[in-house]
Amino acid sequence: MRLDGFGLFVDDMAKMIRFYRDVLGFEIKEEENTSNVYLC
Repeated sequence: MRLDGFGLFVDDMAKMIRFYRDVLGFEIKEEENTSNVYLC
């Protein structure tokens, strides 16, 4: 069995995007007001 992905539920999407993008260095193409984000 192989894990292809998983979901995270957050209360503040904009804050989560800034953390993953600015602190952890993930490339995030979606705007901060989106409801779903693909982390790569």
